Amino acid sequence: MKRLSLLVFVVLVWAFTTINTSGWGIAHNTENITVFVIIGWFLITQGKSQTKLPIGGSNQFLSLFTFLSFILLPLFSQGSWEGATYLSMILLVYCFSQQNVTDRFIVFSGYIMALLGLGVLFVYTRTELLSGWNENQIGMIGFYCYMYYLISMSGKMSFKKATIGIAITVVYTSLLFLTKSRSVLLFIIIAIFVFYFESGIKSFFRSKSSLFWALSVPLIVAVVVVLFPKASFFDIITDLSSRFLDKSESTNGRAEIWSQAFRHLSETSFLGCGVFEINYHNSAVAVLDVFGIIGYICWFKLFKKPLSHMRDFFFDDIVFGCVMAFLIIFWQQSFELGFVEPYPNMIPYMILGIGLGRVKTIRENC
Repeated sequence: MKRLSLLVFVVLVWAFTTINTSGWGIAHNTENITVFVIIGWFLITQGKSQTKLPIGGSNQFLSLFTFLSFILLPLFSQGSWEGATYLSMILLVYCFSQQNVTDRFIVFSGYIMALLGLGVLFVYTRTELLSGWNENQIGMIGFYCYMYYLISMSGKMSFKKATIGIAITVVYTSLLFLTKSRSVLLFIIIAIFVFYFESGIKSFFRSKSSLFWALSVPLIVAVVVVLFPKASFFDIITDLSSRFLDKSESTNGRAEIWSQAFRHLSETSFLGCGVFEINYHNSAVAVLDVFGIIGYICWFKLFKKPLSHMRDFFFDDIVFGCVMAFLIIFWQQSFELGFVEPYPNMIPYMILGIGLGRVKTIRENC
């Protein structure tokens, strides 16, 4: 029964994520409904669980400055609750982290998510029902569902499972190609590479500094693009994009957007503007411009702490799969929207929470 209820919440996360960005979702205010559902689930989970949300003790300063930069400053400077609604993702991670995550659940929910993602991609590419949707939004929904499915493909597998996995990957890649989303196509290749060379990736993450560099990728990408917008590397991307995807510019104006955001950050005394004024196409730039340097440091640590904890359990294929799936999505958000918004895409946060839930399950069974 508990496994079924957890599966229901996984499907609900997919459903709300898909609906919230649609015209119907905006018209019916499903984004706010989503936040209330998360808060309700959090209160129920918090009441039942012996492990409470870690906001005190060694985390008290992180909690204080997160509250200050994401809630108080935006509220008093702009009258904005956008930081607060974004932080509801922390509650979502906590709720999933308190669940028992078994091998069978990961395999079954992985197939469900794979089918749901394929369904959206098929409807978008083969019919006119979703013709008004942005191709990148559709691409990311499909890609995130595929990343969830890949968790179950981590580690050794039978011939049957490998054959099914290859078939699903081929179908996903062909449908994602039709969305013409460059970042999605690039990172599905990276995902296949990471999961194929699993042992080498695990060796890399044994280094203490590995997570720092892994989580710094979006910021590094933005700084490099702003400093070297005319680099020859971008000409290669432009050439490939024009040949295969009918897209003429490599960065699609992102260099100008990020440069503007960095200038805007300095104009706010590095405290952030407190509201999402533009589409940033980079999660690190979004956090810096909206919540300032203090907010960025808090945001960075909010992910580094749980990922560092999960790294100690890389002997478990599911934990490793969750960390890699989350990080690949995190890297993909060096170029796209969805990860940091007032009402963000919830699938990557669900993946992080499920990874923590798997750690909890391992520790309880030891």
